[in-house]
Order: sequence, then structure tokens, then C-alpha cells
Amino acid sequence: MFTDAQMLILDKSTPIGTGCRVWRQAPDRDGYTRVRFQGKRYGSHRLAYEAFVGPIPDGFDIHHECGYADCVNPLHLTALSKEDHRALHADVEALCASNACKVYYRQ
Repeated sequence: MFTDAQMLILDKSTPIGTGCRVWRQAPDRDGYTRVRFQGKRYGSHRLAYEAFVGPIPDGFDIHHECGYADCVNPLHLTALSKEDHRALHADVEALCASNACKVYYRQ
């Protein structure tokens, strides 16, 4: 049996061929999607992580392993400290500057 949060994630997202499960709502200017659940506003990826994986530790960000900001597949989401998340994104930005990220991320 699914929880209400899990059902919301499943109902408002669509699986695609890459293994991602994309949110069917327009993203904000940063590429992230938002959802209101039980009177609180969440990033859809954060709600998905909490619903399927567990609580997000204080001070942690949710990283999309797939590189797709509107993906809510819990298998693609990892909790990282803010420091580790920033460092990882700096590495990805350097990779993308070299044009190599097109191999790894959908564009």
C-alpha cells in the first residue's frame, strides 16, 4: 500500500525511457518542480526522496544522479551534504564546459 505522498508522486509524474520519472508540471526558472502537500510547499524531488527513501538529514541537499532536475525517481536521488553537493556540481560544470556531459546527461 502506498502512502499519500507516494501516490501523489506516482500520479503526477511519468516514467520515461532513461529510467527517470519526470514531474508533469512546468519547472521554475532553475529547472526544479514544486508541489504542495498537506499545506506545505516542497521541491518535488525532495518530497519524492522523503516519501520513498526517508527523512532528509538537516543541512543536506538532494542530488539528481541522472542530472535531470525534474526527475523524481527515488533511485536517482541521493542526499548529500551541502559542501559535497557544491563540490560535485563544480566538477559537473567543468565536465560540461568540456562538452563531455552530453554523453552522460540528457540534452
